[in-house]
Amino acid sequence: MARNLSVFDLDHTLFKVNSSYHFGWHLFRRRVISFYSLVYCLICYSRHKIFGLPLEELHNKVFRVFYGIRAAVLADNMKSFLDAKFDKLCYLPAV
Repeated sequence: MARNLSVFDLDHTLFKVNSSYHFGWHLFRRRVISFYSLVYCLICYSRHKIFGLPLEELHNKVFRVFYGIRAAVLADNMKSFLDAKFDKLCYLPAV
């Protein structure tokens, strides 16, 4: 039986970097999302950090980028992303 694990590291306890940004860059490099979509996400994130855009609104705006992308495509890319980057992203003292 396959088991799945979902991990959210909102305070950078497990990852030393913003894993969402790195996954977005991975999706861009693999041509899953466009350059425009990547820039849009970065602008939204900047509005959140600098101007106090509420987190819920940030999520609503950024998740629009993924409308129309099949879940299987995202899952395949998540696997390749984690295979290539997981060890480099981890904050070893916490792990």
